Amino acid sequence: MVRSANVMNTFITSSDTFEQITLREDEYEGFIEQFWSKLAPEWHYSEWKPLLDSPAGRVKPDGIAFRKDYRDWFVVEVELAQHPASHFHSQFDRLSQASYGSQLAETISGAHEREDLERVLRIRPGLLCVADAATDSLVRECREFGFQLLTISPLRSRKGHYGGHVGRIPSLLERQESTASYLCSLGEESWGGRIRATLPRNFPNHSRLDLHMSDRITSVRVMSLGQERCILVPRDELTRSHKSVRLVPVDPSASLYEISL
Repeated sequence: MVRSANVMNTFITSSDTFEQITLREDEYEGFIEQFWSKLAPEWHYSEWKPLLDSPAGRVKPDGIAFRKDYRDWFVVEVELAQHPASHFHSQFDRLSQASYGSQLAETISGAHEREDLERVLRIRPGLLCVADAATDSLVRECREFGFQLLTISPLRSRKGHYGGHVGRIPSLLERQESTASYLCSLGEESWGGRIRATLPRNFPNHSRLDLHMSDRITSVRVMSLGQERCILVPRDELTRSHKSVRLVPVDPSASLYEISL
């Protein structure tokens, strides 16, 4: 698979020549599923076409992608860039307003634990468009409705092999190095001597955390409030001037983090 910011119609190796081809949309969807593990090795992907309700009208996505640690997910729309802007507009509008949630776990195929699926589906999904090119109209519609854009153009060799030319890929899908810390915004209200801290979207999908602060460890539950996840942190050294704290991994496999001011 080749990555480049430039348009490429032909790719030559020492033993073969690949040329860009055009697929039907159903063929392109199969192409994406075939190459996904090379595009985003830390993410699961599968075809996903439940009928969803939205204020703009009912809609079916094309696929679903979620991290293998079940801490984030994308609703995926697969498109051919040759479609008119009106087509993108209609699909993106409906998918951006559709109703999502843990009740959709039963619509997802694959060897996944139901508990893992329900937990990740409580998180507000990202929106991802996968297309064979990035035209001005597609980029504009993605921007308007909050879709990230991944482009991969299909290639076929003279020997009958297939490949892909990746033009752009969201950073969240690329292999990530371990995160040094997670910034959490603090609420103003106090809950029984504790303060609500909203977890960032890329925080691992734990159900409980052990927090080290002021020479002691406090166990807290991760709560879902609407589309957000939060915890109640001990007030301890926190003052009204603190607007955020950082959670620094100590032993993520044991859900142990240190609170840094």
